[in-house]
Amino acid sequence: MSPSRTDDLRAYFSAPNATPRPILTSLNGDHSWLASFPRPAAERAQPNSKTFFHVVIDPWLAGESTLLGSWFISITTPAPAAINSGAAVEDVVREIEAEANQGAPRTEEGTDKTNNSSPIDAIFLNFHYGDHVHEPTLRTFNRDIPVFATAEAGALAQKLNHFSHLTFTHDLVGGSSPTQSWRSLRPGQQDSGSSSDASSTTTAASALPDWLTVFRIPGHHELNHGTAIIYSPPSPDPATVPQRHETLLLIPHGIRTDQPALQAFLTFLRDEDPKERLDLLALLHPLKVNYAFGRQFTMGLEGGMELLEEFPKCGDGSDGSGSGSGSGSGNGPRYWIPTHNAMLGYAGLLAWVMWINDVVRTVGEAQEEMEKKKKAPKVVGVENGSCLVLM
Repeated sequence: MSPSRTDDLRAYFSAPNATPRPILTSLNGDHSWLASFPRPAAERAQPNSKTFFHVVIDPWLAGESTLLGSWFISITTPAPAAINSGAAVEDVVREIEAEANQGAPRTEEGTDKTNNSSPIDAIFLNFHYGDHVHEPTLRTFNRDIPVFATAEAGALAQKLNHFSHLTFTHDLVGGSSPTQSWRSLRPGQQDSGSSSDASSTTTAASALPDWLTVFRIPGHHELNHGTAIIYSPPSPDPATVPQRHETLLLIPHGIRTDQPALQAFLTFLRDEDPKERLDLLALLHPLKVNYAFGRQFTMGLEGGMELLEEFPKCGDGSDGSGSGSGSGSGNGPRYWIPTHNAMLGYAGLLAWVMWINDVVRTVGEAQEEMEKKKKAPKVVGVENGSCLVLM
């Protein structure tokens, strides 16, 4: 248990009139996250209901990531994951629930229809390289946790023969195809514009609540993609207050701003109908740049700043700590949270031939650049094992 994480959670939930807000916990100091989304008030009021819906994202929590064996390529994180197994993630979930309920015990069972006995509600696998779909890590998780994965990552998850419930996610299609509604991209939905075949789903998507959606935003290369996770809690007063659709945009390797799918996503941020418009709560994007064969393969700080230019309106220039309950920042992100930003170690034949290396930028350097160019939002780092409440 991280004292700083516990202190942060306790301070937040003990504040007067504190209301549950999404929480991001860094599991490995790189790109493995626990995203905890508040359940609607009506659900929270039920006996023994959990306060949050807990999603694990791209877990890589122990050991190296290899392809064909460490002799060919081995990738390692600079420090061990602070939360190093499925059981350890479950402990973090219990900690969050206990702090949210001032120590009151809660059920260990999920509220989905898959008989999931784990306090973890879902696993999202958004990319298919070994540091995102890490077999040794995945085998440490309860097999009954529902998995939602891209077509490629899902194929790898199927080969594990470990998880009982797998649902393929959809891709947002841009360009000349008919404009998609983001609602049609909810996993399990049939949609002609999606590259994933919902008929290949091995379980109904009922494990994912109707107020949560995830889909992929493809780019020019398989590395350069994004994932949108949309949290749509019910409005406290539907007659006067439109339902908000708060969005986490995860772009672990950067993405070109001219890509059709990204441009299609931007239309969701510009929608004039407040009932349909997405509000960008946080951008998760690296600051570092990765090179191979002497060429740049990922887009770091500069790529993220270019991306900010594309958003209809950037953050409000606050200190990033937020005020109020999910006031957001119009259609630009309130937070830029560095992800996939660790100085990874590369070894093996392929790494030597490709001359793979990372050039890392710090949060301080990024914030200095943002201030120079009068950019918002504030860059907020989340350390290995720490958490951030998204206000």
